Amino acid sequence: MNISSPTPRRVFLFDLDGVLVAPLGYRAAIHATLEHFTRRMGLGDCTSPGEEAIARFESISMTSEWDIVPTCLAAILDALLAEHPSLAMPDTLEEVCAYLYQHSLPAPTIDLAHLTQRLGAAYHGGA
Repeated sequence: MNISSPTPRRVFLFDLDGVLVAPLGYRAAIHATLEHFTRRMGLGDCTSPGEEAIARFESISMTSEWDIVPTCLAAILDALLAEHPSLAMPDTLEEVCAYLYQHSLPAPTIDLAHLTQRLGAAYHGGA
């Protein structure tokens, strides 16, 4: 069996959103998506994770906005329920946004460093 390689070919990668150079596109998507939902909840923009928090998620191999955004939203809702145990959350995110907006609650404080530390051993993403 001859395993010699054929003539080398040039491959051009077109990095449309710059993710191959720097993961700024997905980070912007995380911020924009969380801000969209927290605004709809009446919480403003202050619950979006900073770059350090995103780096913490990445340190536990959570590198997809499809995992980070729902995790952050769950942490926000969990914190709101801890601070306001009488809340009766509806079943869908759409209904939750409207329900919380009507209650005009302040944004909760989320300790994302502690959250990622707790998730670190249990998270097995990338399947």
